[in-house]
Amino acid sequence: MKQFLHIYILLLPFLLYITLQCYKASRPWCEELLSDYPIKIDLEPIRLGNTPNKWLDGINPVNKNSYKFIHRPNPGCQMMDIDILSLVKSKPDHFRLREAIRKTWGKQASTGRNKLVFSLGKVESSSLQKQIDQESAKHRDILQGQFKDTYNNVTLKMMYGIYWIAKFCSNARFVSLIDDDVIVNFFNLQKFFSEVKLHQMDSLFSGYVFDTTGPFRFMSKWSTSLEKYPYPCFPPYVTGLTIVTTGNVIKMFNTAIPYVKFLPYDDVYFGIVALKLGIRLSAINNDKFDFWGTRIHELSYIISSHPEENLNGIRYEELYFHNI
Repeated sequence: MKQFLHIYILLLPFLLYITLQCYKASRPWCEELLSDYPIKIDLEPIRLGNTPNKWLDGINPVNKNSYKFIHRPNPGCQMMDIDILSLVKSKPDHFRLREAIRKTWGKQASTGRNKLVFSLGKVESSSLQKQIDQESAKHRDILQGQFKDTYNNVTLKMMYGIYWIAKFCSNARFVSLIDDDVIVNFFNLQKFFSEVKLHQMDSLFSGYVFDTTGPFRFMSKWSTSLEKYPYPCFPPYVTGLTIVTTGNVIKMFNTAIPYVKFLPYDDVYFGIVALKLGIRLSAINNDKFDFWGTRIHELSYIISSHPEENLNGIRYEELYFHNI
């Protein structure tokens, strides 16, 4: 038995390599299947600039969100030209993290032609809501949607943010979508956007990209049933910690979202939307984003880091000022 186990351990790297190569070889076939998710509809004309109303007539949306808000940033930015709009996805009770962001990279992200917004869902506690009301009145940077703020609604939080940007901040040139426990070097973010070419304005959707993953079928926090998602692979997707894109792409996503069935994993869901829009994602920029939380000491050279530890406001500021 021990001898068999020893042979198995020796062969395991080779078996994993073969499995990965077979998985990569099957991706074109798998992504072709995904064109039918959840209905067979070609959304690429949205990216190519065709008027959606002409060819979406008669097709019933599968997501029918009314997009109602408790709080919206004041002033809005309908009449403003915004260079970089940073939308931070935040948990409602993360007051100290939001304050830490305002004191660190958020200072740059909310000055001049830049705008900083925090996206939240609704809460059941009246005392917590009162605190959010006070925060919104003080800072005027809270976007709070009429949906329950839970783990399974992170996709909905992104949908609300994308809708608000497309409808009320449509002049934003570049957009960053960031989790509130991610530390950002805003100078490097500006530098990244300054190097974007004109032909990328309708296709940039980047960050730390996973391009060879599939659904979990066993019981876990991330398990996905065959009924919910019958495909053997996920398309390439940008992890939701930090996404860098353009205002043009945000408006395309907003038009496409009603026709792509809701999935509770926001990064995978928007990978599917990108695929159906004909936006090809690659891992070319992975070195600029610290997904694994091991490169916080390199913050001077990268765009963002997601530290391994659970952050409070004080620790967030310490890590930022020590490593920037």
